[in-house]
Amino acid sequence: MRLVITKVLIVGPDPADVDFADPSLPPEVTAEIIRNDIVKGEEDLRAAGHDVATLYIPSDSAGLGGLAERLAREPVDCVLIGGGAGFRPAICRCSRPSST
Repeated sequence: MRLVITKVLIVGPDPADVDFADPSLPPEVTAEIIRNDIVKGEEDLRAAGHDVATLYIPSDSAGLGGLAERLAREPVDCVLIGGGAGFRPAICRCSRPSST
């Protein structure tokens, strides 16, 4: 049996951009806890035989350009979008690019 290594890129907002004052978040959640969870996910994927990298998207809309550049420079087999990448305005100080 041949092992196929999949190149995985984990994408999401930088945990430093999360507004931890938001009352909808559990009070014990911190950027450190989020980063540790991301590292654990990376370790699990590597243990499963995948090549893994993480890209934090800055809170401004220019971050999406950085993602496009990264994918053009280093194609991947899978993009895993982190739980915070929905840019929930209530918890993340992020702005969406205009759709026009």
